[in-house]
This record gives sequence, C-alpha cells and structure tokens, in this order.
Amino acid sequence: MEMTYKDLSELAAKVERSGDLSYAATLWEKAEIVAKSLANQYWAECRKEFCNHWWARLKKKGKKETALNE
Repeated sequence: MEMTYKDLSELAAKVERSGDLSYAATLWEKAEIVAKSLANQYWAECRKEFCNHWWARLKKKGKKETALNE
C-alpha cells in the first residue's frame, strides 16, 4: 500500500518529535514527492531541510541523533 502525503507527513512529524532527524528528513522527502499541492511540497521541503540541518549539527558535535539534547 502506497502512503499518502497525509500519512507520510504525520509519521515524519512524529519521528521528528522523537528526535530521529535523519529518518524524519527521509520521510519528509518522500512526503514532498507524493504531495499534490505546491504548498505541501514546499512545507515538506522546508521540514526536510530543517531536519538535515539540525541532524548535521548534532552529528558534528558528536551527540546522538536527537533534537532533545541540551
């Protein structure tokens, strides 16, 4: 069964909140591909970039892949 934008974006947001930014970025990328509206495509692209940015920063600092680190 192929996932819809709604399914993927909800899962991506949940994964993002749990702190797995690398996986969340992958899910946002998939959501961007299946999105039908330009607004949803843009939102998914922005979330993907946000996750990639913070994942790279945390990785560079040697922290675990979580947005919840202080």
